[in-house]
Amino acid sequence: MKKEELISFVLDNDDLDPITSACAEYLSCPLVVIAKSLAIISYSSSLIIPDFPWQNAVKRGYITLEFGTALNNWEYLRDQNSPMDCITVNQISQYRRRFYKLTYHGRFVGYLNIGELKRSLDSIKAEDINLVRSIIAKEVSMRRKFIKSTGTEEEVLISLINYEYVDRLHYLEMVKGTSFAKENDYRIACINIHHQGSYNAGEDTLKEKLQEFFPGSCIVVFDEIMTIAFTQADSILEDEQKMKKLTDFLTKVRMPLAYSEIFHDMFQAPAYKAQAMFALEHRPDQRIIIDYGEVQLLDLLYQVDRNKLANYCCPEIIAVHQYDEEHHSEYLKTIRAFIAEGGSSKMTASALNVHRNTLHYRLEQIEHLFQIDLSYTKMWTQYQISCDIMHILNH
Repeated sequence: MKKEELISFVLDNDDLDPITSACAEYLSCPLVVIAKSLAIISYSSSLIIPDFPWQNAVKRGYITLEFGTALNNWEYLRDQNSPMDCITVNQISQYRRRFYKLTYHGRFVGYLNIGELKRSLDSIKAEDINLVRSIIAKEVSMRRKFIKSTGTEEEVLISLINYEYVDRLHYLEMVKGTSFAKENDYRIACINIHHQGSYNAGEDTLKEKLQEFFPGSCIVVFDEIMTIAFTQADSILEDEQKMKKLTDFLTKVRMPLAYSEIFHDMFQAPAYKAQAMFALEHRPDQRIIIDYGEVQLLDLLYQVDRNKLANYCCPEIIAVHQYDEEHHSEYLKTIRAFIAEGGSSKMTASALNVHRNTLHYRLEQIEHLFQIDLSYTKMWTQYQISCDIMHILNH
């Protein structure tokens, strides 16, 4: 197909599928169009890659969460020596894939996967690729604009966290037919996926594993963050044994998780994602899972004028901070951990990754040097506030 023929065909059609097939014929390469939600929204039916990952993904209707996580680390994985902004993948099968971002009027709308079958990917001219990208990006954007309902929770969630709904009425129209249309006890969890992901394009093992812990959850990835919307009824947060299994799994894959408070209207998801993100960014080093409630006070203190914060800090904690600065000790960190763990020596030692004897020595030194008796629980709130203030003022 020639360029003029492709343009004429596009002008005469408004359906994404035949346009994708026409673009594939123009490039002489198989194409897959992937939405931001990782759903496969179109592919070339006449040109396909004859391997299991391609056929399985098309049948399933979305790419794996692991592969989507890899694409979300675009800057880390992009081809360094290519004049174009793309990621070439050789690890899936003998057939190479090359991924490009789709943008329309400066807004990211998805990915284009160009497969290598008979024609080498390296032989395709940049101007031809850019023409196809611009055509498909516009069609994807128009599809989202005029479609009455997205039909999937993933599309709704990705639109919510990207503030794509004009107002609540727009949201209510788009959420019809999904489980989000009714109120429930929701939480939002966030996982930092920076430098995470794999080229597993076959079975969606990561998603399946996460949904074992969060049954019925909705999971999307965007901007190097995995966002999970799950219902309190299906949660495992109150089950100590299941929480241990989740902690072990997240530790193994090195993916810290933070979760929000409960809310009832999914339209409020962005605010509760912000809670989870704050907790993720301010979690103690050794904690793999953290509840926003544990850092809610810190979040509140961040709203106070920094010039006034020091007035609310007790002098003993200021003295501890100054001592730590001069002697490179960790007494302030020890106080914060001890209070956060409810005074449990075992839990505090584990959180600090020190032996219990080391912890007991530190507690004795804290009392001896600063006259801070942590067995006196009535002072814990004041100490916690003061520790949080010192954290804010020095970060």
